Amino acid sequence: MTKQLIDMNEETKARLDSILFRGKTEDGKWIEGDFKRGINGNTLIGGHEFMPPSPLDPCGDTVYFLNEVLPETVGRFTGFFDAEGKIIWEDDIFRIDLSDSVVHYYVGFEDGTFVLYKKDGTKWGTLARMFELEDKFPFKLVGNFHDNPDLLK
Repeated sequence: MTKQLIDMNEETKARLDSILFRGKTEDGKWIEGDFKRGINGNTLIGGHEFMPPSPLDPCGDTVYFLNEVLPETVGRFTGFFDAEGKIIWEDDIFRIDLSDSVVHYYVGFEDGTFVLYKKDGTKWGTLARMFELEDKFPFKLVGNFHDNPDLLK
């Protein structure tokens, strides 16, 4: 069952009002926020972060941050959440339990919509269709192909 935006707190709703991206830094940390290109052509993810009060700034402040990320890891928020309320991203991998086997699919973007691809790269259908069939074919978010490429072998 997908988690509805209405059930979320105001901060989360505000974050999702714009297109949300994520990317992975060279040291392996995932960053979420706005997608930017640096003047050198580097790939950046940025966003706002609250800095708590300190002796130098007793009120705290909101600052804009930018982190360089590996371009091949950048993915978009799909607009969907899994049954546990986790954001589903482009490049995420799902395990789907069929009656006689277990298969893995990954999320891609094609012709303006998020789709699921089989291990061999052929398209299965849309991400929205997977949620329509959730009662018949249970699925679980098990990783992404940047952190877990072995799931697609």
